[in-house]
Parts: sequence; structure tokens; C-alpha cells
Amino acid sequence: MTGLGKKKELYNLRNGYLKYNPYFQYTEINVYKFFELIYSRNDEMPLEECEGASQEHQNHKYHGIATEILKDRARHFMIFNDLNFLEEIKDREFVITSPISYIGRNRTAKNSRFLYAFAIDLDGVVKQHIENIFYQYKSGAMPKPNIIVSSGNGLHLYYILEKPIALFDNIKILLKRFKYGLIDLVWNSYTSSVKKRQYQGIFQGFRIPETKTKFGEVVRAFYLENSELYTVEKLNHWVTGRRKLVDTEIDIINKALYVPKKLTLKEAKEKYPDWYERRIVKGDKSRKKWHIKRDLYDWWKRTITDNEKVVEGHRYFCIMSLAMYGLKCDIPYEEVKADAYSFLEEMESKTGNQDNHFTEEDIEDALKAYKESYMTFPRKDIEIVTGILIPPNKRNYQKQKDHLEEIRMIRDLRMKRQGKKWTDNNGRKSKKDEVISYLLFNQNATKYKCIKETGLSKPTVYKYWEEAHQFLETLKPKFYKNFSEIPFARKNRLFREMTWRYKFDENMSEEDKKIMRKIDYIHELLKLVNIHNYEWAKNIYKKREKDKKIIKLKNLIIRQSIKAKNIGNLSEFNKLIKEAETEEKIKEICLKYDFLPNLELF
Repeated sequence: MTGLGKKKELYNLRNGYLKYNPYFQYTEINVYKFFELIYSRNDEMPLEECEGASQEHQNHKYHGIATEILKDRARHFMIFNDLNFLEEIKDREFVITSPISYIGRNRTAKNSRFLYAFAIDLDGVVKQHIENIFYQYKSGAMPKPNIIVSSGNGLHLYYILEKPIALFDNIKILLKRFKYGLIDLVWNSYTSSVKKRQYQGIFQGFRIPETKTKFGEVVRAFYLENSELYTVEKLNHWVTGRRKLVDTEIDIINKALYVPKKLTLKEAKEKYPDWYERRIVKGDKSRKKWHIKRDLYDWWKRTITDNEKVVEGHRYFCIMSLAMYGLKCDIPYEEVKADAYSFLEEMESKTGNQDNHFTEEDIEDALKAYKESYMTFPRKDIEIVTGILIPPNKRNYQKQKDHLEEIRMIRDLRMKRQGKKWTDNNGRKSKKDEVISYLLFNQNATKYKCIKETGLSKPTVYKYWEEAHQFLETLKPKFYKNFSEIPFARKNRLFREMTWRYKFDENMSEEDKKIMRKIDYIHELLKLVNIHNYEWAKNIYKKREKDKKIIKLKNLIIRQSIKAKNIGNLSEFNKLIKEAETEEKIKEICLKYDFLPNLELF
């Protein structure tokens, strides 16, 4: 059987199980019923009656948008209460929608107004997975979707909301994180053959019922009869980990109410004269953008070339990101397209599931990201969808020398404005900072232990002890109260991020990179408890390195002392070595016992 034949066979098998499974009664629905279930509440459709209806007279009603993806452009259809246009989109090849209402003709995040459902794309669903999915529904391991759409290679799970959510900017951020938590829940080894989860934001579009799949079959939808609609609180019960919403965040979401506000052209002219001149007077509708050097684009090409981190579930997004970076860096579309096709063989070689080959069609689809609306796609989101860490560039793609020159000029200018010099009070640091730094990493330490481990005098430690404790108590931590509360997974992720920070800096030696990575890692940990002090990070690094050197020296001497015959009391000698705090003290003990260690091994 051909690859296409296997896809169709698996597609029909999934549809049969959705319709005739032994657990829940899912009934097949058409495209009209699909939109009614998504948007309708209390048997009323909340959308505009027809195109051109006044927002003022419609009590701020909005419309849905369906988008047909064509080879050279996208065509948008506005969804109104009468749903008349749906007959036009039936049997079209690639039409998508999001369970969201919009203002205007374009399906953009900026134009979004209300979220009506969470839609999750679950890929790599084969025979055993479809059975496991329904068993997890039955056991209560994950919530039952109100609608399941069989889209071709996978399933789209729709969790319809009891009350639509107003999409303010702060709400969008919370909902994106929350949806990632839902994806973590429903996408696991029992529900998908794709090991790496594919995260989609709340604005992701999905194929519409009664349109076509990638391989020409009709997309089908199934509805769970008499199913209850969901609230954010109810869905949140299933979400775990850092993506779970806290009560205050749920309260913010539930109290959000979208009240449209628009500036008149006269107000906009006064408030944003540059925008008014460009958009209204000159008629320039293009977005303003940064013109970035092509170094970023070339770096991304190197990163996804023969990279083990590029796995089956992330290939499409790696090429999509190539297109986005191409536009950011002013690379001609023809060159981006040629580069994208050069990765075809490489990406196809990563195929593990024979029902999920990487094709030219995937490349053409990914190249659609070469458009202005994708220019502001966040770096962190690219990390998530591609599975590749992208270190923030601190030097704006400049050489280190040029970057430092700019930073020093800014520093001197700020000091001049304040009537100061940057060297003011730059002599010996207060011992109080040393006490605070020690307590930061040793929350339960005693004064005696602080004196012993820091080398500070007893009067100094006693003088600043209470003050240091009070300072640490008054800190308003960003995430954690102290370092012991930072999860190991968070620390591990930070450390991996630091390994990328200087990876491509050709002006630094490998040894310098290693040192800077460690200092930056400590600095990032400090920032998690709201302490933004790079000098502390450097001092902590120096102390740790010094301690490691002394510990290594102690262990070497103790190992060599075992074979020494001239040491009278070996146990007493080893005890004194362990208690020694400095190299000078260790040397003094060795001389006292007439023991000369072989330090060439050190």
C-alpha cells in the first residue's frame, strides 16, 4: 500500500472509532453546526448580523474569520450570524479558522476580541493512541473535548468555554501559558507517536469541517452530545506545574471585560504625529521594522543544519522560523526559498513515523511566514515551537570592542547628568555586602559558621548580622524567596541557556567563554530573587573557584598522606588538613609534620 493509501486508511480508522467508540457518544456534525456550537450561547449567536453593520448599533458585536490559504496569498471570509458564506468554503483545499471573534477583515492578534474555545492540535494519533485517548477520557485523566475534528494526520480537540474571554494583552499572555499547560496534559506518550510536543498559541488556525485535508479527504467533526461547557477554573484542575493558573490569575481572566476604545483621527494626529503623517497623509500601510544584519539569518541556517535538536515534530517550525528571520534580515524571498528547499533532504531524514514525512508542501506552507505579520514573533515562542534554545544577544550583533565602547559612553553620559563620576565610591567594598552575599547562599548559617567560612572578623560579622538579615527580609522576590526554593529544572534550564550565550563569539577564548558563562549563570540566579548586581555574581564565582581549588588540594594531600611513612599521627594530620581554610595554613601543617606532597599532580 502506498503512503497516501496508508494515510487514508488511518484517517478512516480514526473516524470510525470517533463515531462508534464504546465509551462516549460523539455524533458527526456539519460545518454549520460546528460554528453554532463554537459561538452560540443560550441559543443566541453573538456575532454581527451582516457585513457593514454598525458596531455602535450592534452593542459591540464582532465576527469570526475563516482564512483560505492559497499559493500566493490568503483570502479572508467574515463569519456573521446567518452563516451564509459557509456553503462557499465547502470542499476548498486549505481553509482554517480560530474559535475567536474579531474586528476588521484580518485574522490578527491585534484584531482579536473574544476567545470562545481552546483548540488543541494533537498529531501522530495512530490506532493504539485513539483507544488510549478515550480510555483517559473515561478514567478522568484528562477532560473530554466538546468537539473532535478529524483533520487528516491528527485530531483537533475543542474545549468550548461557558463564557467567552475578553482578549486584553495581559489576558493573552495568561491564556497562552495556560494553553501550553493543556497541551502538556493531552499530548503524551499514550496519545501521540510524536515525542516532542508541538505548542500552538491561542490564535492558531485549524482546518474547518467539510473542507479538504492535506491528502484530499473531507475534514470531519464529531460532537459529544449534551456535553457541558467549560470554565477556566474547571480546566485548570487538570493542569499541573508552572503553567497552572493561580486564583488571582483566574480572577483577572474572569473579570476581564472588553470595552472598545478608539481615538478619533484628530486625537491620533495630536498624540501620534509620526504615525499620522506616514499612515494617513502618505498612505503608507506597511509596518515599521528593524533592519537586522544577515548574521542572524546565517546563524539560524547553521543551527538547523544537521542539528540533533531538530526532531520530527519541530521540522516545519524550523523552516517557518527561517522564513521569519529572512524577512527580519532583509533577505530576498528567492534566496530564502532556495535555502528552505536545501533543507528538504535533511528534514526528511529525521522522519520516524512513516505517516509523517516532510514534503515540499510543508516547505511551501512554512514559507508563508515570510510576511510582515510574523516579524514580531517572540524569540521565546520560537524556542518553544522549534525546541532550540536561542540566546538573547546582549551586544546587538556588534563586536565586543564596539559594544563596550558604546556602553562606556552611555555610562559616562549618565554620570555626567547626575554630576558624578563612575569611579566615585568605587574603592574597597563594605563588609556588609560580604555578609549579605554569604547569607544569600546560606540561609540557616550561624554567626560562627559565617566567621569561619568567610574569614571576616567576629566584630565585623556581629556588627552587620542583623542588618544583613533585615535587608534580605525586605527584598521583594520576583519568583522565589531564596535559592533553595528555585527548582532544579529551572536551574538546569538556565545553565543550558548560558552555554549558548557566548557560543558564537569569535573574539573570546574558550576559557573566557567558560568563565563568563558561569558568572552569568550565577547572575541569572541572583535575578530570580530580585537582586540585580553583577559584581556580586563575579565575587561569588571567585569565592567558589577558590574554595574548589582548596578542596582539590586537601583531597590530593590526604590521598598522598596514606602512603607516607614519616607522619606519626595520620588521623590527626588529616583532621587538621580538612579544617584548614587557606593554602598558607595547609602549607604550615605539612611543614609541621615534615610531609612534602607532590603538587605536580595538582
